[in-house]
Parts: sequence; C-alpha cells; structure tokens
Amino acid sequence: MALATTLFSAVRDSDLLHKLVAHTKPAMADDDIPADFSRSYFPEGFIFGTATSAYQKNEDEKIGITLFTFWFEPLSNRTIDIEASKTTLDFMFGLWMEPLTNGHYPKRVQNLVGDRLLTFNETETFDYDGNLIGPQFYIFPKGIRSLLNYTKNRYNDAVIYITENVVDNGNNETQPISDALKDQFRIDYYQKHMWKALESLNNDDVKLRGYFAWSYLDNFEWNIGYTSRIGLYYVDYKNNLTRYEKDSAKWFAKLLNNEVSKKSPSLSKITGQVTSGKSRKLGKHYIMRRCRIDLRSIYVSCC
Repeated sequence: MALATTLFSAVRDSDLLHKLVAHTKPAMADDDIPADFSRSYFPEGFIFGTATSAYQKNEDEKIGITLFTFWFEPLSNRTIDIEASKTTLDFMFGLWMEPLTNGHYPKRVQNLVGDRLLTFNETETFDYDGNLIGPQFYIFPKGIRSLLNYTKNRYNDAVIYITENVVDNGNNETQPISDALKDQFRIDYYQKHMWKALESLNNDDVKLRGYFAWSYLDNFEWNIGYTSRIGLYYVDYKNNLTRYEKDSAKWFAKLLNNEVSKKSPSLSKITGQVTSGKSRKLGKHYIMRRCRIDLRSIYVSCC
C-alpha cells in the first residue's frame, strides 16, 4: 500500500502514469461459487435492491452519516507491519466510528495525538444507540468480509446493511452501445462480493440484513462526473438519456428470481475492465483507486 501510494504520488503528472493505466487491469481472487448461486442462498427476509440517489421518507425509518475508509492488510507478519495496519485503520475508520459508538477516540490515536485531540464531556458522548452509521470502503472481494467482521467485533455487533456496492468502468464515448451492454465483469464482481458477504453472514454470524447494488443507472458520480459508468442500466447521454438494459441488469433480475442456473464461464479468470488504448483523463482516477486495493467501492451502513 505505501509503495503503491508513493508510486502514484511520484508519477501522477507524467507520461508513465498513462502508460501504466493503459496496461493495468484489476484482478479478483477466485472462489468456488456454486453454479446455482442465487437469492435462495440468503436467509428469508434478506433485502436486495439497486441503490439510487433518491431517498424516501418513511415513518420509523433511520437515516445517518457515511464514513470513508479502506481495509488495510499488513505487509508481512512482523509486529511492526501488523501494528501499522491497525493504526492506519484507527485513523481512517476508528477516528470517527469510535466516538460515535463508544464516546472516545481509539487508543492508538490518543497515544499518538495526545492532548491535541478534542475532549468529550459527559453530555457529548454516547454509547451505541442504534443510530445509522456507515463507512465507504474500496475493496477486493475478501476485504468485504474482513470489514464486516471487523465492524461486528469492534462496534457492538451492529445490524448491517450494504447500502451501496459498486464496480465502474471508463465511459468510452466511441464504444457502440451494443458492446457497452456486455458487462460480464460487473456480473462477476457482484457475484464474488455477494458470496463473501454471505460467508460473513453464515460463517461469522455477522448481522447482515441487506445488499444493494450501486447503481440502478449510469449517473453523475460525486468525484468523477460522467467519466465512469457504474449502472446496471446504460444511459445514452447524447440521445435524450435513453436507457438500455445491460447484461448485469438481466443477471441481477435472475438472481432475485432464483433463475441463475449456470456459472459464468469467465468467473475463474476475472480481469475486470479499466480502459482500452489511451487512458486520457481517466488515468489519474484509475491509478489512484488502484492504490486503494482494487477499483471497487462499498458503503456499509450499520444500525
């Protein structure tokens, strides 16, 4: 992670960056996923859906904040590396999550920052009371299970909803729409991450109650605009915002209806998609996210 981040900082404004991006493709680890993997594998009452930018108000519903974090694996089994990964996670995740749930900053943060930290009086601290809290997380498939388990063990065994799970690809303006609809990489991504989330639910007793794919439609993303496509439905920005169903939308519908009957032929050799040819303005975006362990993100909301 440190090496990757340093590399990004050193080459972000050079031609080397664009050469790296043009030949870089993310990979996802293989998993032995059953051929008939579908909604039936999840418990009754488990919530599925596609997330949108709209929020509806309902009585007795909860709303909360979203926190930003990564999952950090130590470089080696040395104590110094293990401690470094824990410290980094405390500063990115625990710095916010710990006060919200336990009323104080993580011990590692306290030890390093000392009296420069804000102090909480009795009326400003509170124990976990069911407020909705959520981290954003750039991941590889196994990382989703690690974060779910960490959140369960560290923050009071909270009920968790994965409110956004996203995979993106570059918006190639010259690509025929018929080709853009063939997004097998997105199907592979969702399948693998759902499977890892299911392992947390079944094997680790995480109180995972729902999973939402982001997004229902290609849209304007907060930090990358229209340079990336993330939807299950393709939006033609040049022609009256006409919408087209991608292969991933068809697959997701079959998953929900328990109609998935055969394993994707490419699932054992997933490479994902970044861009083809010139990286153009997408270069910095993709390298930056590559440094954050793969090109994927997730929002996890706890309540």
